[in-house]
Amino acid sequence: MASRLPSDYRAWLAIADGQDTEALSILPAGGWLVSIDRMLERWTHERNFDLEEDDTETQDDDRVRWLVFHPKRIPIGGWYDLEGDTTVIDLIPGPAGVAGQLMDYVSECDFEVIATSFDAYLDRVAELVETRQLVVVETDSGPQLNVPDGTGRWEWLVRGEPR
Repeated sequence: MASRLPSDYRAWLAIADGQDTEALSILPAGGWLVSIDRMLERWTHERNFDLEEDDTETQDDDRVRWLVFHPKRIPIGGWYDLEGDTTVIDLIPGPAGVAGQLMDYVSECDFEVIATSFDAYLDRVAELVETRQLVVVETDSGPQLNVPDGTGRWEWLVRGEPR
């Protein structure tokens, strides 16, 4: 991959190496954290779609470079096929971003940072569950974390922003 994965994510892989697709989804858009084999498979597939870099355009308050596919974006979670609603580790952030930030692809070309690091994301989710701002709800895809009223995506909550 020609990139070193952040130490917090490497530590998690050493312990868990992905989630079972029957397990609780802890990602805002649903889906699961994938195994390293699945991550590498998807990362390799995406190299077929890399375009020339355009470092000038950004999104999400300059935290994200507007590049749909890039070797320094590591797909780590989402639905099993990792097609859309994918969570990635971004090792090529925009000028206001942080290398290693977690972001979600919220459409085919729109991105949102959901945490400054993998550890920060897990810590924030744990805090939200402990304070019951996120609860387990049953869906057709299995159990997922959601806001208590069950109203869909919750990136705003993970990021600590008002709804």
